[in-house]
Amino acid sequence: MSDPIILGSYDYQGLLGHLTGTDPQNWKEMDGPDSGSGLDYWYRNESTGEEAYLNLDQTFLEVSVGGETLFAEELDDLDADHEAAKFFGFEPLAAPAP
Repeated sequence: MSDPIILGSYDYQGLLGHLTGTDPQNWKEMDGPDSGSGLDYWYRNESTGEEAYLNLDQTFLEVSVGGETLFAEELDDLDADHEAAKFFGFEPLAAPAP
């Protein structure tokens, strides 16, 4: 039997608000360059003008705001009580009925 497929949900705006002490609603996704490694996400805070770069490579997420790394973690290793765990959800995909 193969490993189950895991669906991930990510609240990047919530995480950015948490890490920077700003309103998550003010972080808006924008276009940015592609690093060529993993998935790249770019956000700009409409109130402060700060720009954030997020890179998800497999299960490792790095978040930088204004060029400073604020978060760099292996998401598989986050304990449920980790302060950032509430911004991520992982659930196995249900197997199709026979």
